[in-house]
Amino acid sequence: MAITSYPFESQNTGTVTEPVYDRAITAEDERRFNKLRYVNGVFESADDGLKVTANGNMTVNVGTGGGHIEGALFYNTAPMTLTLAAADASLNRIDRVVAQFNTSVSVRAVNILVRTGVAATNPVAPELRRESNLYEIALADVLV
Repeated sequence: MAITSYPFESQNTGTVTEPVYDRAITAEDERRFNKLRYVNGVFESADDGLKVTANGNMTVNVGTGGGHIEGALFYNTAPMTLTLAAADASLNRIDRVVAQFNTSVSVRAVNILVRTGVAATNPVAPELRRESNLYEIALADVLV
């Protein structure tokens, strides 16, 4: 079919025990439509806009809010605390707080996590991962 449109009520063309719906769409179809409407990023108008704040004790808080990554919409409904790895004794590093879209069968979600950098004289933040089943956007870089 050249044109896909939705939402329209699906009719069960199968049976009650083995339904077959004539207007069903996949999650991939939904993400394809969302990518037409949104760019990857955080929705600034939603709650705290996923604001990241340092606590000074090797933890950071991520506020409430939501966003869009590669067609997937996500929403964090409660503030969360993330723990950073212990600091190096003499060198700085840059950790990156990311929202990670992951279509792996074992994950199938967007999660917020810390990507730990490498301690160095001139540290740089970890590269964002952009793979066929995984895509990250940066929420904050944290100097450790």
